Amino acid sequence: MKTSELEGAELNLWVAKARGVPLIERNGRMVLNTFDDNHLAPPPDFSTDWSQGGPLIEEYGIQIMPSGSNWQAVSPDASSQFHGKLSEGPTPLIAAMRCLVASKFGEEVND
Repeated sequence: MKTSELEGAELNLWVAKARGVPLIERNGRMVLNTFDDNHLAPPPDFSTDWSQGGPLIEEYGIQIMPSGSNWQAVSPDASSQFHGKLSEGPTPLIAAMRCLVASKFGEEVND
């Protein structure tokens, strides 16, 4: 799937993978590896919750700007692994999280 098309739970999953969040598969879905099968949780909601995705924007120096009816995200830091990755999305967080995933895995991701 194209990184530019990721959204929702799927985008959150790929952000978690890019961050090295420990995940396991349970009942056909990826969940946080809490080492307690009674408390399975999905990955954090990076793409819609500013308390989850916002700190990543700052950490990676991702710059967000409006682009028509969408948003663009890019990292201006030449020393960053994100340098030159430009991503778009309908919201600032989606654009930024797509930028993060694209920088780690490229323009396409495979399940």
